[in-house]
Amino acid sequence: MDAPTMQPVQQQTAPQNPLPPNAMREIGLTAIAAFNDPQRRADYFDILYDDDIVLHGYTPQPIVGKAAVRGFYDQMFDAFPDAHVATEAMYVAGDHLSWRFRFAGTHRGDFLGVPGTGATFDIPGITVLRFGEARCVERWSVADFLGLLMQVGARVAVG
Repeated sequence: MDAPTMQPVQQQTAPQNPLPPNAMREIGLTAIAAFNDPQRRADYFDILYDDDIVLHGYTPQPIVGKAAVRGFYDQMFDAFPDAHVATEAMYVAGDHLSWRFRFAGTHRGDFLGVPGTGATFDIPGITVLRFGEARCVERWSVADFLGLLMQVGARVAVG
């Protein structure tokens, strides 16, 4: 049997007027300040995301469009009303912002079929955001949701 051939990764072209690195960093930090303030959470989406955002990594299929992304996060905010993100590191390269973070909060409502337990959690994550002319147009994220489920006391079957 022949070994599979490797195909080159297709490079994405940078936008015509890429945001300066400090602008991307400032948009990210301003968005997280809104995310962390339950009174300003609705602002988070307008600060960070383009209307046609594509979010990869949190569901089996990409979440497409700002309204769908907002719906996904609304479920998170219902389950974890005090959810907050702490920035550990941020890096900018071209039209991409990479971000290492901690996501923490208290499990107060249903999450993935697990009713609220009142337990706290704190998990690591990393995300890469690709910016268009003014906002994030595509995002890839990974966070330790298995660790979150274990910390809130969910019965997790592995294997």
